[in-house]
Amino acid sequence: MDGYRHKAYSARMSSADGLIPAGWWEHASLDARLAAALQANPRVSWRDLAKAVGSSESTVARRVRALTTSGALRTTVVVDSIRTGRGFPVTVYFAVTNKSLRTLAEHLVARDDVRMVAVLTGRYTLLAEFITASTEDLATILLDALAGVDATFESMSEPVLREFKSTVDWSHSLVADIPDVRLPLVDLVPEEEPAPLDPVEEAIAELLRVDGRMSFADLAQATDLSESAVRRRTDALIAAGRVHPVTLVDARLLGFHIQSFVWVDLDPATLDDAVRTLAARQEVRYVAATAGDSDLLVELIVPTQGDLFRFRTEVLGTLPGVRGTRLSINLRTLKRAFLPLEDPGQAGE
Repeated sequence: MDGYRHKAYSARMSSADGLIPAGWWEHASLDARLAAALQANPRVSWRDLAKAVGSSESTVARRVRALTTSGALRTTVVVDSIRTGRGFPVTVYFAVTNKSLRTLAEHLVARDDVRMVAVLTGRYTLLAEFITASTEDLATILLDALAGVDATFESMSEPVLREFKSTVDWSHSLVADIPDVRLPLVDLVPEEEPAPLDPVEEAIAELLRVDGRMSFADLAQATDLSESAVRRRTDALIAAGRVHPVTLVDARLLGFHIQSFVWVDLDPATLDDAVRTLAARQEVRYVAATAGDSDLLVELIVPTQGDLFRFRTEVLGTLPGVRGTRLSINLRTLKRAFLPLEDPGQAGE
């Protein structure tokens, strides 16, 4: 399914959703509105961004630069590993001694094949999402690469069988009147024939990985293409879902203070209905069927612990076929979308 719908999207959360108070947009700070708008469309023009948030282009550009410098906001792109044939995701959980937490976290953040690293509550204190080309590659990582790390830990892995919803953002529905809004990727169906990036596409993707808002003029200069050619190549990559523009935002800026992971055990006959129910929830930003101790892995983000309790009781508690759930709070995200977000050494402090 194409991850982009080229039309304006004006729906906003209401107080009935239990996530965002009514009137959030009108009362939010300029920085919060900018972050939400850039999640809705990371490459929106300065003119359209200024119009959406009700400010001048110069003020908007200045505030976005300040947010980026502070680390509260970063625009990038993610190459779709399945559609480009790079591999499939595997979530690996680590039960780590406190003394080894920093060492292992640093190793995982530095690995090119790791898309995400987070520090969790519970028995498994580290989560890492690997992108592996095959199960044999995963075996090599577990038997050889990780065995050489000077850290004491136990690990448990769950290959992802299919992703049903995937988005690194969550605030698209807060924003009105943003052109070409980026909606979550829902009901993802793997391509039968992956299309690897050619050298030019690789160059474009790498430039946008560093700066997701790089202009077409600068992209053209860096790739020795004409501006029209680089625009055409970039638009085609995005339209085909082979490259996804994203904006990484400090969730607290938007009033979301609790990020968590939920593992759901289900009666197999109810899995399809459960997936549809969970993927439709605005607070859920990732749903995948997994092979391991659980049937579904769900990532969600909510404003408060009270909202997390209500999600567990009112949403998970009413799903037909649920045989059990386990929940862990994400204390700190060290890496997302292949980008380190902070010094992993802080994970042990």
